[in-house]
Amino acid sequence: MNSFNLCHPLPYYPHPGEFPTIAKLLSHIFRGKASINGKGEETQVIGDPLTVAMDWINLAMTHPKQTLPALILVSKKGNTGKTTFAKMLREVFGHQNAIILNNAQFNMQFNAHYITRHLIMIDESFLEVEKKAEKERLKQLITSDTQPLEFKGTDISTIPYYGKIVMLSNDSTSLMKIDEGEDRWFITDVPEIAPETKDPLMDEKIREEAAAFAYF
Repeated sequence: MNSFNLCHPLPYYPHPGEFPTIAKLLSHIFRGKASINGKGEETQVIGDPLTVAMDWINLAMTHPKQTLPALILVSKKGNTGKTTFAKMLREVFGHQNAIILNNAQFNMQFNAHYITRHLIMIDESFLEVEKKAEKERLKQLITSDTQPLEFKGTDISTIPYYGKIVMLSNDSTSLMKIDEGEDRWFITDVPEIAPETKDPLMDEKIREEAAAFAYF
């Protein structure tokens, strides 16, 4: 049993189309001077959060072996769209290639439930990253090209690893101490969604737009 490439096909065929809901979500999350609309028209600005985020998603999709910084969304308040963004990535990359974990699931002794996924997303992150061991573990998950694969009751195997880390946290002040010059983290502070702009059908619309966004 030496076949550890567990990447799954996309659950759709990318095709031209519009994706206004996804464009609106991305514009809300990352803001800045760049822009994107639902027709696939994009204005890029070097260093702008939205431009960087679009590059991050594009590289994760088209160059899956490329090492990317951890994408970290923070906010002091809830109802910002962070979890919706994670669900959007899961729809675009496929549920079998992307997983959303809580802290307990991420910190389990065995890692077979997530270590082969392309996107590893940790919701409501509050890892003890002030401890050196936790921070070093995250750094390794961001930069390493191999990881141990550990099932319960079986020997540990070392496999090729190309995972991308996404963290969502409501603790914007003490999530992690980042030293000057570190480039492993891409952090953005997410604003609250105005109640009158909430869309109860957003998840369904994102699912329908995933193929068009992937084509773009």
